[in-house]
Amino acid sequence: MTSLRPLLALPVLLSLASEADAQLALRKFGGAVPGTTRFELSGGTPGNPVFLLFSDREQQTPLVPGVTLDIDLSYLQVCSEIPLFYAQLNGSGAATRSIPIPAEPLLEGVRLSFQAFEFLPFDEVSNKTRLTFQAPGSFAPTADATQIPIITGQGFVEPDGKVLLVGGSGPVINRYDPDTQEFSVAGIVPSGNILATQTLLADGRVFVCGGIGLSGQPTDEAWVWDPATGLSTQVGPMTAPRAGHASARLNNGRVLIVGGARSLDFADLPTFLAGILETSEIFDPVAGTLTSGPNLLEKKLFHSATTLTGGDVLIAGGLSVLPVVNIPTVSFLAQTYLANANIFGLPALMATPRMLHGAVALSDGRALLAGGVSIDFTTFLTTGNIADLIIGTVPNAITYRGGLFGSFSSPQPLQVGRMLPSIAAIPGAKALIAGGFNVRVDVPTQTFVFEPLLSSDFFAAGTTSPAGDMAASRIGGVAVTLPEGKVLVAGGGALQSELFQPR
Repeated sequence: MTSLRPLLALPVLLSLASEADAQLALRKFGGAVPGTTRFELSGGTPGNPVFLLFSDREQQTPLVPGVTLDIDLSYLQVCSEIPLFYAQLNGSGAATRSIPIPAEPLLEGVRLSFQAFEFLPFDEVSNKTRLTFQAPGSFAPTADATQIPIITGQGFVEPDGKVLLVGGSGPVINRYDPDTQEFSVAGIVPSGNILATQTLLADGRVFVCGGIGLSGQPTDEAWVWDPATGLSTQVGPMTAPRAGHASARLNNGRVLIVGGARSLDFADLPTFLAGILETSEIFDPVAGTLTSGPNLLEKKLFHSATTLTGGDVLIAGGLSVLPVVNIPTVSFLAQTYLANANIFGLPALMATPRMLHGAVALSDGRALLAGGVSIDFTTFLTTGNIADLIIGTVPNAITYRGGLFGSFSSPQPLQVGRMLPSIAAIPGAKALIAGGFNVRVDVPTQTFVFEPLLSSDFFAAGTTSPAGDMAASRIGGVAVTLPEGKVLVAGGGALQSELFQPR
């Protein structure tokens, strides 16, 4: 390693930059304090030596004529004395370096910028990547905030590691770059994206359907947005207008769309209840068509649809309607869509009814359902007095294991009931459950009171435990696990996004 320092001190004595045949790419993984942070290099010149630098300041810094870094050289001496910051690219032009991070509290919350370059000759510089060091279970702000507020919606990881945030910002699609921790506008889809669903297709396009149309009522419009071109193509229409429905991609690439409401006229309760749907339909992305699917046992609105490992889809909870008496109720019921047979299977019962909950597929094949809200309408429908609504946010999480006789686990407690939480699956059958809100009725004013939440819970090994607080409360935010291992939490009413460091 002693031969490296004079190379760094005398770069002008080395060969000048030459045309590179490949683009050196730098990716980071980890960032926990304490823990191990891994850096992966690819796309370099096979056999070339490569050097990793970091700095807390970003500026254009010429290395040799024709080669410029995006960070300064304040820590050049430090980096040159750490053997792990030097590597030899293998025959594929790749290298990996794992760096142990000590249990040093002063590192927590520090954001550093890393960049790598090849030398002998200096002919390739990598991208810049920013890394925030965090204690496990904590949140830290991203370097950039979203330009437009996001409420609900979905996040999808692209093949290059960037994240698409679709829905919740009207027609605007945001893109997050984990290397820079910055957001940009990726495109437009001609949908209000309110109470719509967004589904990532197998080819990387995004299917958006239903929601609130220009009339203020549910629409039957459907669109496919292509990130390669930034253009949207109208497909469909759907077999029925839907808002507050759920959708999930099947293993054959098609999309199951189920439930929702065809009318949201809350002033006309019978019409509203009659418009809640038990029907389903299936989108074929190859043909661009939607066709009718099987019916559920009950009507569902504000429920969830989660694709299980085997390709079946769990449909759970939601606002339903008791037949004959036509009374609204929050459902205990779940059914699994059996994709191979194109039918809904036997029902399973949850311990707690819930709607507007979080749901995600875990890496071990189970589905996790967390939070939500339950409402007893019985007395209210007689008196019309809002104080007679019995409302409770659900303070637990449950898992579902599929199979012929699939069933739910015993509830695991959350710190507090969470309606519209942000939820993300994490490798190792773990999950983050963050934010949301409590809701109650203020009797003197006859109004609902919403209490946004900063807190979060962590699910691991089948149990829940408290995690750190976010800097901002979030209602219906989007949570996405990044390839680097952290979880991006965006929207929910706050422009500033945050990164969660899993345990």
